[in-house]
Amino acid sequence: MTTTPRRAGKNVAQAIERPTVEYVTARALAESDTLAEATPKVLQAICEALGWDHAALWNVDAEAKLLRRLSRSPRMQCPATASGASRPA
Repeated sequence: MTTTPRRAGKNVAQAIERPTVEYVTARALAESDTLAEATPKVLQAICEALGWDHAALWNVDAEAKLLRRLSRSPRMQCPATASGASRPA
């Protein structure tokens, strides 16, 4: 598939406007005093940069033989919760 010059220009303009994942992650780390404080910010930055709804950081607890969630991105509003619909219990 070849990209026409017009389409290529549009893609370049979009790339310039949208910060890179590396940049937003580095900024979130730089603005935090600890890794624990930075982690939710990093996950949120990754979600925003990539258009994801959710991200989480997991760690293997080898001793307990468990996978533990260390952090997650702040909850995004989904259409059902934004409209006031209740969640199932």
